[in-house]
Amino acid sequence: MPPTSVSIQTGSRLHFGPLSHRPRHGRHFGGIGMMVESPGYSLTIRQSENHNNPESELVANLLERIRKNRPEWELPVNVEIHESIPSHEGFGSGTQFGMAVTEGIGLLHGETDLAAKRLASYSRRGQRSSVGLFGYLEGGFLVDAGHQAVESIGQIACRFDFPEDWNIILLTPAQSPGLHGADETSIFASLAPMRESLTGRLSHLTLTEILPSLKHGDFKAFAPAISTYGKLVGEFFASSQGGVFAHPEMAAFVDRFYDKGIRALAQSSWGPTIALFAPNEEETQRICDTVNEDEFGKTCSLKVSKALNSGRKVHVE
Repeated sequence: MPPTSVSIQTGSRLHFGPLSHRPRHGRHFGGIGMMVESPGYSLTIRQSENHNNPESELVANLLERIRKNRPEWELPVNVEIHESIPSHEGFGSGTQFGMAVTEGIGLLHGETDLAAKRLASYSRRGQRSSVGLFGYLEGGFLVDAGHQAVESIGQIACRFDFPEDWNIILLTPAQSPGLHGADETSIFASLAPMRESLTGRLSHLTLTEILPSLKHGDFKAFAPAISTYGKLVGEFFASSQGGVFAHPEMAAFVDRFYDKGIRALAQSSWGPTIALFAPNEEETQRICDTVNEDEFGKTCSLKVSKALNSGRKVHVE
């Protein structure tokens, strides 16, 4: 018997940049990223008496897309959002919301075999990155190999558990949304192809430094590798986002971090959020103190999170 209510708790997606862009040969986009426990969406999808229940524009637009792609999912539903992910801050909020609502509606209609590709196609997510799609279901640190011209979403090359004793400190400047929507689409359309040498450098960093350091819990090796990856990607997008980092004051702030020996960091997606990594609670506290003692840091939102290695949580009634 199909359920009458589905509750879903997601994490957020961090994306540290693509491996490729418009190559002459091989796969397009790709990249590396991971899931973190918070911020996250907590929502409940329930059967409703009619299709005219009050909905936010965000919910209404998503339901319209889903119904257009799956007209047989005809049960009226109500979507109640208890906790949300901030939009356009580098957390992949649209993908997590789209996947969760789509899965919830599917479960209400008795469908249980909802793989990432199907969820993405119904909600129209994942055109450039598959990290948030597969991360929604599986969690962890993921390498997206990108997609061929004939593929709708990228293929995940590998997935690793992120060390659970490491912390992720999320630093978000105030009132500075990252690129999104039509502006993001336009930027990608106008960007020159990524040099093969840069794709090679990013791939080498991923394969020979980042992934082995995660597998063996080697923070000393991970720190410079993830920072170098983020810097190289930032340089590629510098003309589009105004510098290596999206926020104009972030580069100088990062330099002040470097002066204090804090060097494991990278911007997520178009930012403005940057993720800083710490191997233990002592280093986490030192990073937080550094942020709170800085004039620019005081104006930023600061959140300490953990890796999410298990994917979303679903409760069915």
